[in-house]
Amino acid sequence: GVRALLRSRWSGGRNRADRETDAAFRALGASFPLDSTAGDDSEQGGRTAGGDSEQGGRWRGGNWEGPLRNEVRCLRQPCPRPACCVCRLLEALAVITFLGTFLTLGLVVRQNVCWNSADQLGLFMTLAQRAALEDLPPAFPLVHAHSHNDYMQAAPLSLALSAGFCSVEADVFPRQDGTSGEMDLFTGHVVPSANRLMDQYLAPLAAIVRENGNGTVHKLSTRLGVCEQQVLLVDFKADPLTAYEALEKQLKHVNSQYGLRVFECYAAGGKALPEARARTGTSPLRVIMSGIGQADTEEVAARMRKRWGAGESCVKIDGRWTDDHQVPAELADVLGMISARWNLATHHHRLEVLAQRGHEHGILLRFWGTPDLAGLWDSLLSAGVDLISTDRVAGLQAFLLGRLFGGIP
Repeated sequence: GVRALLRSRWSGGRNRADRETDAAFRALGASFPLDSTAGDDSEQGGRTAGGDSEQGGRWRGGNWEGPLRNEVRCLRQPCPRPACCVCRLLEALAVITFLGTFLTLGLVVRQNVCWNSADQLGLFMTLAQRAALEDLPPAFPLVHAHSHNDYMQAAPLSLALSAGFCSVEADVFPRQDGTSGEMDLFTGHVVPSANRLMDQYLAPLAAIVRENGNGTVHKLSTRLGVCEQQVLLVDFKADPLTAYEALEKQLKHVNSQYGLRVFECYAAGGKALPEARARTGTSPLRVIMSGIGQADTEEVAARMRKRWGAGESCVKIDGRWTDDHQVPAELADVLGMISARWNLATHHHRLEVLAQRGHEHGILLRFWGTPDLAGLWDSLLSAGVDLISTDRVAGLQAFLLGRLFGGIP
């Protein structure tokens, strides 16, 4: 039978490679016993000499010729057939290609999906530490740069200041502090976060002023005569009357704590109080509050004027144009800025007029919702608009520096 044939193959004088091949095949034969009757099917569906097996091979002269024997031979010795080696090579290449594709896809997903604010903050802090170690020069102050919704940046305040921005914006919600029980201000756009305005902006800005010798927020401002007063725009997202009272209280606290008017305060008529203890003779920070509806603006203005007698009001209002694009005369003394949503059809042809009207009253002009386009930025600056609002700090920094030093018209 088949077993006798296998034993006869094993007993023949063959080289070592063939014996190893036959040994493997003998093991397979033991696992699949065949009947000794020629032409009859075995229990496993095979056939004896002269008959084709279901595996597609046949016995010829005591040798098995078919796919199974060829595969066993390829596994036990160097490939006797070039086609077998090519198959192995193609399989290896397929595996390598699959692994490479899988790893590349994983890196892409990690970069684009899993990259979060914590990663951005880590990158920023690494670059900041390297800059400190390399003792790089301080940032050039950019008087027209305004960081919109700065608290949403990877590194609030720090990123904008390191880029030379002279104006930053923070949205706040009034909320009772769970520890002290007093009304406090928390940054946030739709809902309040756990970050206090005092911790993110007021205290850090005051500390920077002290570190710079009671000078300016930007070290080069005094030497260059630009951006001697940093602007902090605080946008109330809820209950403006309560938020106003909380803001005035916090500004007063910081000024008394640092022994000078870090934040500018005002006397009768909205005139800025001088600050002799500051190196520039004026307070280094100016706070403007926004988000006050028309119904509450007059009430807030009345409270501000009441505080002027004691020099205890340290904010101005971000107002709106009248219907005929005039500065509201009844609020001119309490306004520090006028902002408007950008509308190309309405504003483009009267930019210079609007800027001139604001400057006549010492009021800054700003638009929000402007596209981040270099051509539009250039048009706004050429017309006299004071602040360019953007969420892309690095992009506006590059544009303004290029405009100043790179020959951009």
